[in-house]
Amino acid sequence: MNTKETKKATSLRLNRGLYSKIEELAKKENRSISNLLETIISEALNYNEPNKETKEAIKELKEGKGVNFSSIDELFKSI
Repeated sequence: MNTKETKKATSLRLNRGLYSKIEELAKKENRSISNLLETIISEALNYNEPNKETKEAIKELKEGKGVNFSSIDELFKSI
């Protein structure tokens, strides 16, 4: 599965105190500042864009081409 997306570079002007808090949290969570901000903004906006493969799977299911299971046990047996 290819989950790599094209990213758009941008710059922000932030209060130094706010930036320090962001930097501190990113270090605490062992994440980049960019990754932390992207996650925070995505969650605040309830933004969750599926990737191409997921979009194709959703389309396939809407067209009735998916596989149906009558129970969770049946699903696991098929795996």
